[in-house]
Amino acid sequence: MTQTLLYPLLATAFLAAFLHAVLPTHWLPFVLVGRGQGWSTGRTLGAAALSGAAHVIVTIVIGLLIVLLGVELDRRFNGLLPVVSALILAGLGAYFLLTRRKRVQQVHDQTVEARTASGAPVRRFASDRAALASLVAVLAFYPSEAFLPVYLSAAPLGWWAFATLSLILAGATLLGMMLFTSLALMGASRLRLERWERHERSVLAFVLFALSAMVLFWRP
Repeated sequence: MTQTLLYPLLATAFLAAFLHAVLPTHWLPFVLVGRGQGWSTGRTLGAAALSGAAHVIVTIVIGLLIVLLGVELDRRFNGLLPVVSALILAGLGAYFLLTRRKRVQQVHDQTVEARTASGAPVRRFASDRAALASLVAVLAFYPSEAFLPVYLSAAPLGWWAFATLSLILAGATLLGMMLFTSLALMGASRLRLERWERHERSVLAFVLFALSAMVLFWRP
């Protein structure tokens, strides 16, 4: 693998992180909890930013472990890492396609439940601290699974590539979460932003298939 793959990797990374942030689980809970706690817009967005940061940090830590494993694998079996990366990317793409309907239904059910709850008095947490801790915990234990194989594919490019991907992960995730939380707070939820949930895994699957083919066969 050469640095010619860096730009496709960066594009895939941004797409994976941003599409992941479109899911209602990444913005709707902040709107509902903020309403229940009587938070201001700034405080609600602050909670979203803090939770997004925890989400990003957990993904980066797991990505770091994957890169260390990939570097060791490449050292022991020279030339094997591109093949392994391509197979993992293709396998994840196939998994996304096979589970897209189940995932759409799962997110849809969560959204319907949340919207149903939003029509009634929203349950308050015992304290703002407890509410914030709950929001942070939900995303902290839910890393971006689509981003992890991108880290592995970039392992031969060095630590600067890892740092660049991590910055893209942080930027795209926080941008998406803040954007969609803001839109929902302004009433734009009537646009049914969650309709994009049905496309997330299909789009990512085809992108991962394309990236897998490039990793495996592109030899400029």
